[in-house]
Amino acid sequence: QCSNCHHFGHHSNKCANPSSCYWCTLPHLTGDHSCPTVTCCLWGHPCDYFTPRCINCDGPHKSHSPGC
Repeated sequence: QCSNCHHFGHHSNKCANPSSCYWCTLPHLTGDHSCPTVTCCLWGHPCDYFTPRCINCDGPHKSHSPGC
């Protein structure tokens, strides 16, 4: 699984897709992920205010979930 775009079928060294977040699928690096809640100060991690979203199936789990 690609660590850049998080899709299955290729590795990041051959990825032509834009970067996407592991947690929310938005076009930013996972380390730059921030919670949309102003009072939350976690960066690069999920928090209690956030439900992850899978880029592969749009399910409510992280993109590297073994169940996907």
